[in-house]
Order: sequence, then structure tokens, then C-alpha cells
Amino acid sequence: MPGDSLQENGGRIRRVIARIPPRGAPRKINLMLARPNALRMLERFDDTSLAALREMIEASEFRTTIEHEAALLGPGVIRKLHGFGIKIRSVGAKDRITELSAVIKRFGIAPPPGCQGLYVPFDKALYIIVPMAGVTAHELGHALDHALCLVQIPDGFDPLTASLSECERVRPFRTQQDASFAKRVVGNRQAISAYAATNLQEAWAEQVRALTNCNDTGNLFDELSAAKYRAINRESYAFTLGIFLELNGRAFERWRHADVIAA
Repeated sequence: MPGDSLQENGGRIRRVIARIPPRGAPRKINLMLARPNALRMLERFDDTSLAALREMIEASEFRTTIEHEAALLGPGVIRKLHGFGIKIRSVGAKDRITELSAVIKRFGIAPPPGCQGLYVPFDKALYIIVPMAGVTAHELGHALDHALCLVQIPDGFDPLTASLSECERVRPFRTQQDASFAKRVVGNRQAISAYAATNLQEAWAEQVRALTNCNDTGNLFDELSAAKYRAINRESYAFTLGIFLELNGRAFERWRHADVIAA
């Protein structure tokens, strides 16, 4: 859930956080909502892709849950992320992120209330706090936005010595660097969820989640599906799906869920 600014990110999503049910309200948490689809997708992973997926996950708790949801992005996307050095870490409590991320600790940036996951580009790591359906897919969307960058973080750049403003100027996401890419992500400019409306990075991450059909009624995300995404913003859907087909191969569309409508 990175924003245009490390400092602004928490403020950008306060109105979304406000939609989380209050403490004590009934919440349905379904950690394995996408399991049947994930198992079907995992059958399409060769040994190299499966090894890449499992090497990315640095977690003991909820490891299987995270693995199944990550698999829904397809073997080619996983190989791309693995080759870029992405790691997925299950932290259990948001306070532990500061123990694992020296960047977050240095700048004293606390994840906002209700935060369920965080992608830190300078760590090339996802921190999964609550692995409800959709969280891993959403954060992997941010990681893919980073991996697709045309200009990577400069060699020798050290976020542990750079100022906060210098870190923000790096802009390590394709949606920040490439106006043409960003325009196609926006499509007809209709956001597919409330969270997607906060900024371009969240729009892309939500669109990636939509392709996986991962939802959970207990979290802050709107219910999404690939079919809903296509119906709301066909131009953006075709663009995002095209990237997934390029990375995974054309067969990716046949491997996916029965309710997905092809572009």
C-alpha cells in the first residue's frame, strides 16, 4: 500500500480505514477463499516456478495460505518477481515490521490502523500482517509495479543514509515513472474500488487483485473479480491482463477461474 509519499500514505487511506468494522463487530475472515483456484494454478507450475515461489516466502505462519494466493498471479509473474529479488514476510503484528525493516524503523513510519499488509520497495519485501484473502495479491501488485520499472533504484543509493525527501524522489514504481503505462492503467478513469481511487499505485494493485478473484468480507477491500473489473473498466482490464499474458503465456487465460471473461 505505498503512496506517492511515504508520509502521505497513511493520510490518503484514512477514509478507507474508516470503513473497517469497529472492534467487536462480526467479521468473517476466510484465509483460504481462493484455495481451489490456487491448487489448479499450482498444477501449472514447473519445478523452477514452484521453487521460485517457495524461495520468495520467508514465513512460518500462514505460509501455505500466502503460497496459494501468490500462485494465482501465475508462474511467469512469480518468476519475474523472484528474479527481481522480491520477498514475502509474514509478520503477524504490524509492530514487528519495524524489527524487520530498517527503512521503516529509520523513518519511524508506523503502518496506519487497520493495515493488513505493506510493500517496502527499498527492502523489495512484502510484509503480510493479516493474510486475509486479497492481501497477498494486492501487495504483490505493488511488487510487480516495482519490478516492471524502466528505471530502477540507482546503484549505491542507500535509504539508510538518504533523507526522506531523497527517498521519495526515487519514485520506484512503473506507475510513477511511465506516463503511457499510467494512462493505460487508468483506462476510462473509473476506479474499480474505493481503495483504487486513492492513487495510481493502489489502482494498479487492486487491478492485480481483481485478476485473482481474491476477496474477503472481513477486510477493508471492496469485493472484486476479474469479471467486475472488465465490466467497470474494459480498457484498463485488457491492458493489465495483457501484461499477465505476456509474462505467463497465453495459456494463463485458460488456467484461470471459471467466472473470468476473456478480454
